[in-house]
Amino acid sequence: MRTALSADAATGSSDLERRQQLTLPAKSKPKWLCRAFWNDSFLAICQMTDPVDSTAAQPIRLSAWHFAALLGVMLFVAFPQVMLGQHSFFFRDYGVLGYPFVFYHHEAFWRGELPLWNPLSNCGAPFLAQWGTMTLYPFSLIYLLFPLPWSLGYFCLAHLFLGGLGMYFLVREWTRHDFAAAFAGVAYVFNGVTFSCVVWPNYLVALAKADASW
Repeated sequence: MRTALSADAATGSSDLERRQQLTLPAKSKPKWLCRAFWNDSFLAICQMTDPVDSTAAQPIRLSAWHFAALLGVMLFVAFPQVMLGQHSFFFRDYGVLGYPFVFYHHEAFWRGELPLWNPLSNCGAPFLAQWGTMTLYPFSLIYLLFPLPWSLGYFCLAHLFLGGLGMYFLVREWTRHDFAAAFAGVAYVFNGVTFSCVVWPNYLVALAKADASW
């Protein structure tokens, strides 16, 4: 019985040695740490311990500051005249709903009034109670303190920027990979669904806060 066990152990050792003698070039041959377990069958669990080759391609490193600068430049390239205050958004609901709401809120703010009611909409309509007027939203001060219409354009672009930056941090927290996080941040901003929400400034607020879990 002992002879049979010794023979099995010797066979296992020779099998392990053959497993370690891989047909790889001497320079790239990995070092193996193996633990042998004998039960009903032979099992070798191996772990590569060879250090990373310094000549191998390294992952692209893109810090949060680099990504913020990149995203800011991309937004400027996409909307240069809006960022320079020369043009304003106006398409569809932005011109007939979003901007009129903001304009009324802006005027009420400088009159020292809290806009509870909007007498200019049909025969009058609640203003503060509406979910899309952003009356009590802190960052509404951007377009309340500064002149319209360019301040509202900055408000919209700032929330696109915050949304992309938030997605960058969220994906980097999940993946620990800077390039993947940067790609996700850019894709979150520069897509059709996000751009279609520019016509509703309050939607951009929701998009900027959607990935705020980071």
